[in-house]
This record gives sequence, structure tokens and C-alpha cells, in this order.
Amino acid sequence: MHNVDVIEPTPQARLLYPKRREDPMSLPIRLTALRYVWRLVAIGLLLAGCSDPAGAPLGTSTPVTQGTEGSAEPGDALPEDDPIGALQRKLESQEAGTFAGLWIEHEPEYRVVVAFTHDGEETIRPYVENTSLAGVIEVRPAEATLAELMQAQQEAHDLIREAGLIASSAIMVDKNRVELYVTDRALFDATLAAAAIQLPALVDIITTYTPLGDDLPFDVTPDPTVHFPQLRMRSSDFMEALLRGRLVLQNGCLRVVAGGLEPGHLVIWQTDYFLNNNAGALEILDRDGQVVARVGQEIALGGGEVPLTAELERNLRKPLAGECQGPYWLMGEIASASGTEATPTPEAMPGQELATRSASDSLFRSAQHHLELTLPPGWSGAEGPEIVSRVYGGVVAFNSWGQDGAWISEFRAEYDSSSDPPHFLKEVPDAAAYVALLGRRGGPAPVPWGYGPEYERSDPADLWKPHDCRAASGRTSVQFFKWGRQLYLEVQCDPGASEATAAAVNALLASWRFDRVPAGDPGWASSTARTLLPSAVGPDRFPIVAGTHEGGEPNRSMVGDLTASRTTETRLDGDTVVVTFEYRWYGQGESIAGDCPADRCHWWRFEAHSDGTVELAAEGGAAVPGTAAPE
Repeated sequence: MHNVDVIEPTPQARLLYPKRREDPMSLPIRLTALRYVWRLVAIGLLLAGCSDPAGAPLGTSTPVTQGTEGSAEPGDALPEDDPIGALQRKLESQEAGTFAGLWIEHEPEYRVVVAFTHDGEETIRPYVENTSLAGVIEVRPAEATLAELMQAQQEAHDLIREAGLIASSAIMVDKNRVELYVTDRALFDATLAAAAIQLPALVDIITTYTPLGDDLPFDVTPDPTVHFPQLRMRSSDFMEALLRGRLVLQNGCLRVVAGGLEPGHLVIWQTDYFLNNNAGALEILDRDGQVVARVGQEIALGGGEVPLTAELERNLRKPLAGECQGPYWLMGEIASASGTEATPTPEAMPGQELATRSASDSLFRSAQHHLELTLPPGWSGAEGPEIVSRVYGGVVAFNSWGQDGAWISEFRAEYDSSSDPPHFLKEVPDAAAYVALLGRRGGPAPVPWGYGPEYERSDPADLWKPHDCRAASGRTSVQFFKWGRQLYLEVQCDPGASEATAAAVNALLASWRFDRVPAGDPGWASSTARTLLPSAVGPDRFPIVAGTHEGGEPNRSMVGDLTASRTTETRLDGDTVVVTFEYRWYGQGESIAGDCPADRCHWWRFEAHSDGTVELAAEGGAAVPGTAAPE
């Protein structure tokens, strides 16, 4: 077992196998995570002779999803639509004794890496010879098989659960390790030592959060008459439901009452929140000593409702008082009245002063792009759309040199045109940093089924882990998909930037929040609505319409193949987006011009509302082959 005290950057695309979240109070998160990571297909790895996939970010490893297909012989042909996934399934089922994992790399050149504990070249040859993968396979040695890594991961979580601790983990096949993420290293180590528990040798412990402990840097006046149930160890992941209501004191217990419906939810607080009696007024302080809530006022709490299980009770600092009955709300983060999550405090790197929010920090809000963040002192921002290259458009950008409206553009700077998206290298001033959100705006039109997986978090925590942005090349680019758009988070740090500037980058990204619902956004509406279509019509082949509506006119896009055409149309009705899908099927050689024929056309109309609900409003047309006729 290796102990790692520095948080390493873990871009979203490097979660090569599912993160296991063993917070016993976060089952909904665990299920979401499994769905999410299994869906990290090489979608966008639409291979044309295994050329470098368009739009894939550099400097990342890309996972290949697990499948459910049966086993096949080594010499069997690999399917053209997913040769890499099929290869992985074959190796897992037939070479489990030596197979250590498969992943994709994009620099210095595109390759599919396969790891074995021994005899890798001989093992892989019959699987890939005379296939489209033959020229891009690279075999590497490994100490442990994938099966052994999975066994070590499971064993680690069994031991952690037995000890009453909270952690999450991921199998990093490119490192041939299991990474275990803990939020209170001192408590974690002490608990394992007291129970004489030794984790498997294949497990690395990664410290992702350090609590303040008992020696607080600010004064707190506790109130012994008020019960304040609190976790003894911070959750490694948060549920993302939202509870709005008034924070009240009932029978000595703090509850959130929504809409006047008592008794409301009893709050179970995360670590580093403190109950303070300020001359009779009850306040909640965060780890900076700042007041983030007051009893008697409205509050919005992220998190989720949980049952009172034995595991939850083991993770409380003190047993629950008898008068503090459920339902129970395990908090995630405190949000403002507008639903914007409070800024979590990032970890400082060794030797680095932590950038914190201060009176000179300012809130940056982009209503059209549905996001906001806190600008550190001296930083400025810019809001797009802005054309920054022939292919990429700027969404928002932030710079440490304090220039309002500054963009780094292909047309104004030397840039590295070999990267995708291009890294603009020369316009970042000395000792400065630049953070931008870019979106694809040109180049070959992406196919509808190349979209995804959807990035569902409201913060960029799975895209950027706090670290020293000056390290390595000083640049990071991470691709993700959100609200119907292919986006890139771009971070540039000059190697001569100060520690304070590097820490400010972490603070800015930690404060970044996407809106829970991008009300009125056609990209979100169409990408969400198409998932509700019947599987028989190929929902992922319907176009996503993410453009603006000029003059209030509808936007319409169509794709077709030899057997069918699929059309998506969006129009705005106030804050509601109306999305209409049309599916038309026809015989080979038949013209697709003209109106959709009544006997070979079906349509669905959905309404995407500002509260986040998307519902089928109407449906009509002929019965789709393979489905029942609409009622």
C-alpha cells in the first residue's frame, strides 16, 4: 500500500473504471456514478480506420465501457461500430489470468494500450491481426491483472465498511493501481490502526480533504441546548438533490421546514460546519468562520434524504437524541436562496498559500450560459460567444492580469495548432494564468450518436482536481458534454506564475457552478427529451439542436440514412422549450423530399420547463415498426 499525500489531477476522462462510493448515505450517487462511468464509451471514438477521433482532448486517457455480449474466439471479427469495446470484452472473458486493462491515449500519438502481466505480445496477436486495430495497439507490462485490481478494490471497501469509515475509489488501469479517496486522513489512519486493518498492497490512499480539527482559527460559542448531528468524517461524494425551506429549532433539533409543512427534515451536517450562539441568535459557520445560515431564515441545502441505518449512526460524532426524529436530510453543500452552491474551500498544495474568498472577490454571473463563479482578487472575466479559432468558440474566460473582456485567440496569437482544441501559448503574459470554457463551433459536424456522456455535476470537480497548474506543461484541456454541447475546460498557467496565482486558479474552479436547470436552453431541452423516445427509433440518432433562436423562429435539424430520417425542431414558448421529433421510414432509393407521409411518419412533442421537468405533451402519426400504435 502506498500513501499519497498530494492530490493528483484526475480529469473526468481518466476514471477508467467506476469510482466506488462507499458513503453508506449516498446510494443514489453511487448508482448515478456507475451509470455514468459505464457510459464513458469511446463515443467520439467513432473510428474511421482507427484515425485519431475528432474532438478528443489531448493529454488524457479514455476509458472503454463494459459490455454484456457473450464471449467469442480470438480470431472472430471485431464489430466495426465498436472494435475497442469488443476487444476489451474478449480479453476480460478469455485472458483474465493475464489481462490488466485497456485504455486509449492521444499523445504523443493516438494508440490503444493493452496491459498484461506477461506474454502480452503473443496474447494480443490473434485478437487484432488483420483488423483495423492492428496498427494502433501498444502492449505494456503490468504487475497485477484487472481481476486482481477489482478484488483489491472490493476487499478495501469491505474493510472500510467494517471500520465504519467513508471513502470512494477508482481503478486506474493506466497506473495498475486502485486509488482510495479519503477526506480525513488522520481519522482514517487512526481507525485502521486501532482495528489492526491492513489494506491490500495494490491500494493507494489519496487525501482529498483535510478537516480543521479541534483547534479552530476563529471563535465559536456552542449552545449545549441544541442538538447538532454531524458526520465524524466528511462524505467523499455529495448527493445533489436540493432542499429549500426555513431553518428552524424544534425541540432542540435543527430542521428545514419547506412550505410550512412540519416537522420538515432533520439535518445531518457535514464536518467543518459549526453551530454558533451569537448573543442569542443561532448561526451556522463554515470552515472560514463565515456565517452561511441562520435559524429562522430561509436556506437551500444540497444533499438528499437518507434512512437512519446502522452505518449512518456509526458515522455520527454523537448518537442522535431521541427527540430528533426523521425524516433525515444528509447535507451536501449549503446553497444560497437562488440555489447557487456555496464555494467549497480548495486544498492548498504543499508550500502554497490557499486562495480564499475575501471582500475583494467578485461574483461573475453569465445568465446566457447558465453559470457563475467567484473571481479571485485582481482577476477579470469575459463572456462569449466569442470566435477564438476556426473551430472553437469562447463561452467564458478568466484571466489573472485583470483585463476585462480578454480572450486568447487563434487570430491574435501564436498557438499550437497540433492540439485539439488548440492551446494558445504566447498571449498569456509572464507570471499569469488563464481559464476558459470553449465550445466546438465549426469543423465537421458531429454525429448525433457521438454526443455524451452527459456531465451531470453542477461543479467541475470531475474535470479538475485541485493541483499546481504550473506543473508539467502548465496547460490542461478536458473535454466534456453538457446541455447538448461539446465543451472544453482550458487552463493555462505560465511557469513563472506565483504560488498565490496558482492557488487562485484552484479557488476559481472550486467556486464554479453551473445552474441546476438551464431554463429556456434548447440544447439541454433537446438532448434530455430525446432520451425519452422509444428505443425502436434510435433516440441517440436524433440531432441535438443547441443553437439560439433568431427572431423567435424555430430551429430545425435533420439526419438521414438508407432506411429512415430523424428530425428535431425546437422553439421557445417563454421559459419553456418545445421540442418536436419526427421519425420517417422509407424504402431503399425512395426520395426523402416533401412532407412526411402519413403512413410512414411518427412525431413526438415534448415540453421542457424551467423547473427541470421534461414531459411528453403530444404524439401522433403511424405506428413505428416494432412498437405499439399510440393511444
